[in-house]
Amino acid sequence: MKFLLCLILLFVPITVFADTMCVRDKTLVVSLDSSIGGGTRSCSPNAAVCWADLSYGRLYAEGACLSLEEGLGQTKTGAFYGVGEYENTLVSAEKGLRGVDKNGNERVYCWCRLEHPASSAWVFFRGYNSEKECADSCFGSSWYNCGQALLGSDKSVRAGMFRSVGLK
Repeated sequence: MKFLLCLILLFVPITVFADTMCVRDKTLVVSLDSSIGGGTRSCSPNAAVCWADLSYGRLYAEGACLSLEEGLGQTKTGAFYGVGEYENTLVSAEKGLRGVDKNGNERVYCWCRLEHPASSAWVFFRGYNSEKECADSCFGSSWYNCGQALLGSDKSVRAGMFRSVGLK
């Protein structure tokens, strides 16, 4: 009986300490695993926001259509840095961009970034033939939008978002 009581008294403080260590300041820890895909997705085109429901929760992504210049020359799916002299520079943009850039170049390249539960850098998704097609597809109701990128038809986009969390 004393042995059982000693074991209980030994493990109770450990579990209390572990709870205090792991749950601090009402924070939530989410494990983002880019190998897990599938689920459902939807978008709000006016807000340029898409979301996807994966097995570990709902993720939100923003979309923007950028010109080649605004994307620092990057056209590789899943990449979040520019190319050439910009190979160490993150792409910077406002969500929901469409139309033409300040130099009159069409914004035909769709970029996505994770917005919630964490914030990632902008990640290249795909290119289109026109700025209208890019906006309709990137954060519109088309099949190939940032919500679909979160689900992982092409895992490299989701992996790029998860790898770049905290870089922006």
